[in-house]
Amino acid sequence: MRIPISRLVKELNLEAHQLREREKRDWLGEVVKDPKHNYQRVYTEEQVERIQLIAETIQAQRAQGIKRTDFE
Repeated sequence: MRIPISRLVKELNLEAHQLREREKRDWLGEVVKDPKHNYQRVYTEEQVERIQLIAETIQAQRAQGIKRTDFE
């Protein structure tokens, strides 16, 4: 099952530009643009889990005063 970006940003309380930036950094793997969803980016369940992990890690690091995160 693939989840469109519009639904994902609402469910995870993220901004679309954050997901696109993580995609540019190649943290999410290949992201598909689905013609059935008006060519929106759609994410696999594995990618959603990774997005959640990244968001939690960034939030925890910011709470510790760490401003930059590198997942490479």
